[in-house]
Amino acid sequence: MTEILSFVFIVGATLVDSLEAWVLVFMGAVIVADLIAGVRHKILILLGFLQAAGLAGGYLWALEMAQKQDVSGPYAWALVAGFWCVFASAGNAIVFLFWLIQSRQKA
Repeated sequence: MTEILSFVFIVGATLVDSLEAWVLVFMGAVIVADLIAGVRHKILILLGFLQAAGLAGGYLWALEMAQKQDVSGPYAWALVAGFWCVFASAGNAIVFLFWLIQSRQKA
């Protein structure tokens, strides 16, 4: 479990450190792209709403950690960004695989 959490934190820290202030813009662009693609595939609308709700909850949690001036405050946002990145990537990959299987069955 420690290795999984460490991986998620490293992914989040890399994302936050490389994009800096643009990380929210990137996350918003991915969520909007899922919602736009959800016009044709309804599962992507659900995925977009789950991403948005999870990101909003995680952002509020990270703000709470920073306001408490807890030791984990600076690392909380990297953890939230890492969880979002891993789950958004996995969700989109699963949806893509279902789409690929469905398109091959039609052909």
